[in-house]
Amino acid sequence: MNQQFKFLTNIFYFGCIILLFPLLSTGQIPSILIFKASDPGRTQHQFSYSEELMRKGIEAFNSGDYKKSIYFIRNSRKGSIYSASYFYYYGLASYHLGKTGDAKKLLKTGFRRYGCWECNEKYDELFGKK
Repeated sequence: MNQQFKFLTNIFYFGCIILLFPLLSTGQIPSILIFKASDPGRTQHQFSYSEELMRKGIEAFNSGDYKKSIYFIRNSRKGSIYSASYFYYYGLASYHLGKTGDAKKLLKTGFRRYGCWECNEKYDELFGKK
């Protein structure tokens, strides 16, 4: 099995070289091959800002202000940073505001895509077993 995998990998690399060589030899680099490295300082700032908004969202949730909680939690995602807490608290806040469809979707997504076990337990508690 290991030799077969190596063989297929080599075939793949060879195929890529054959297909890309004409493009690379002309000096034209296809846009799909141009990578843009993210700025680590900016990424760290986005992450810190996202954490701060998430913290504010959880505080609002714990104080019973579910609309404010959703506002902060939704905005914490703007940097494309998700966490299990995002789906858990967003789902519960939606549930408390009567948006059961949103709550179900968020809790399911938290469990299935991000491994949020608490999302699964809360889903079962609120809506019964799937």
